[in-house]
Amino acid sequence: MLRLLGLMAVVLMLAAAPASAQQAPPQVTQWRVHSSEGLDALLLLGAAAGDTMQASIYPDEIAWVRSHISPAGLAALSAIDARCAGPAN
Repeated sequence: MLRLLGLMAVVLMLAAAPASAQQAPPQVTQWRVHSSEGLDALLLLGAAAGDTMQASIYPDEIAWVRSHISPAGLAALSAIDARCAGPAN
């Protein structure tokens, strides 16, 4: 009989406990953000060299950048971009 009373007391205490004590802690996402200047530079190099990867997204910006670079500079950018891309398959 004492066991039954003890069990009932535990059940009543758990039922009377605040809801926050019974809920699991909220899940939290921990973000780690890093800068990517190197990748940004490669994308700018490709866009300025005439690579089509970003051409559909930034056509006006690419045209503006290319209009401010000399023909010799554009040729150099194309050569650098080709070396960064590696051998053609």
